[in-house]
Amino acid sequence: MYKIFYIIVGLCLTILGCTKEKPTEEINGVPLTISPQLKYVNTKAIIDESTIRLDSIRIQVANESSGGPYSADAFSILRFSSPNWILSKSLYLTLDNAQIYAYAPCPADPSTIESGELANLQIKLDIPAIQRMSDQTDYLYAFQQYKTKDVMTKINSKNPTVELALRHALTQVAFVFYEIDYLGAGNISSVKIKDISASSFRINSTLGDDLVMKVKDGSITGGDFTNEIQVTNIDSTIRLTSKPLTTDVFELAKEVNAYLLLTPVTINQEDIEFTFNIDGRDYVSTLGTTGSLNWQMGYQYIYTVKLEGTALVIQSVTVIPWTSTFK
Repeated sequence: MYKIFYIIVGLCLTILGCTKEKPTEEINGVPLTISPQLKYVNTKAIIDESTIRLDSIRIQVANESSGGPYSADAFSILRFSSPNWILSKSLYLTLDNAQIYAYAPCPADPSTIESGELANLQIKLDIPAIQRMSDQTDYLYAFQQYKTKDVMTKINSKNPTVELALRHALTQVAFVFYEIDYLGAGNISSVKIKDISASSFRINSTLGDDLVMKVKDGSITGGDFTNEIQVTNIDSTIRLTSKPLTTDVFELAKEVNAYLLLTPVTINQEDIEFTFNIDGRDYVSTLGTTGSLNWQMGYQYIYTVKLEGTALVIQSVTVIPWTSTFK
């Protein structure tokens, strides 16, 4: 009898010992922390390191194995509250690997623009054919399964801190102006890009086929097509009196007078026509080149424009990757 009693006591102690040795993280989890990483651009409508803290970022977290929600708290909003970025609902990681889907800017009610979730999440875009330059929306997206974009360390309770690599889904076509012997004030009011042979540019739909972006890869579908897009109310003045000679592309970017954010497009260069309204007068110019031109997602195409006397010429283009970087 005593022998049986001691055996039972021994088993109980063994079970209790095993329970105490079980890692705490597997029971309660470790909180996920996220901080977004962006390149510094500092241009009116562009989201960058100087302005991202003013925006909310939508976060959805999937379980890598199942593809479904990581937990009941897998759907959250990331906001900056000095000195940290805080999730609206804390998510606790276990040893299961996590995958993050994210986009910005996020409205107060994400359901107004979202459909689907996780790998199938997509959002409505708002890109009209004509808009004020400062009203353009810079759409960001991210799909990430590693702590950083460069280090292949999976996200889990062992690695709960994530540097989120947000990427730009649109193309930026920008212009740096300089003038020689021009007598006007050099006030730039609007810029129009036209495809003279086809309707190539995606914009908001008038027929119900929403213009949408897939969050997993930033691809854009739907909407209507138009042959011209335009930004107005640029409110910029030509400052340079000689061609910028800098070889630093980021220094050149600081001289940008105007830009358009558009969906990525492939177009014939000979079919592109630009109209610049300067001091109330329209100046029409082409690229003067032929062949296919691919304005890609996540790139800045900075065109240098010379205004000499009463003639305007587009002289060159500089291409800059407009993607996330880590410091």
